[in-house]
Amino acid sequence: MVEKATDKIETPVPHIYLDTNVITAYIIEEEKWFSRIIKLLEFIKKEKWFCSTSYFCIMELLDNLKDNEFAIQKIITEKMTWKDFRSSRGNRNLTEIQIKKQKNKLLVALIKPLLVDVTPFRLKEDGWDFALKICSESNIFAPDAIHLATALESGSDLLVSKDGFFVKVCHDKYIDSCFPDLKEVKTTLKEQNKGFKI
Repeated sequence: MVEKATDKIETPVPHIYLDTNVITAYIIEEEKWFSRIIKLLEFIKKEKWFCSTSYFCIMELLDNLKDNEFAIQKIITEKMTWKDFRSSRGNRNLTEIQIKKQKNKLLVALIKPLLVDVTPFRLKEDGWDFALKICSESNIFAPDAIHLATALESGSDLLVSKDGFFVKVCHDKYIDSCFPDLKEVKTTLKEQNKGFKI
């Protein structure tokens, strides 16, 4: 059958991988990044781009929220010094109620209306092996190696992170990456020449 000029050719959709620090900055409305992340997420939602992260991200988010709760408890409520707090961080002793509160805060944050659907991916055995290889052969920290391996295994076109070192190493050696800034995301995707509608 001959294709008619009126037949639509399907335009590819970019797959954006969000690092935990981007989602955290959105959840806590971090002043420096929040407005840029909102613009990016609104655009991703409007254009119906595919967005993902790692299951490990959910664990990191819970840890971050519990750390914040622990800091409030120790520094503000108990008037602990910063030095003493830092040495006691490994002994986090939140109650079950405090932990449940942070879990609920995370669940509410993940369904904020502007946050696009983010699909969490689980690494397969080969992905874990690759994360270990990245960790053992580069200066990338273990959590970032897990994110990088997940971004690659899930077929992401672009990894978005607030961590300048991580962005640079990823971009130089593994996968296109940039900061959570709409202009930068668009520029990086255009440079890929994959036919994305941007």
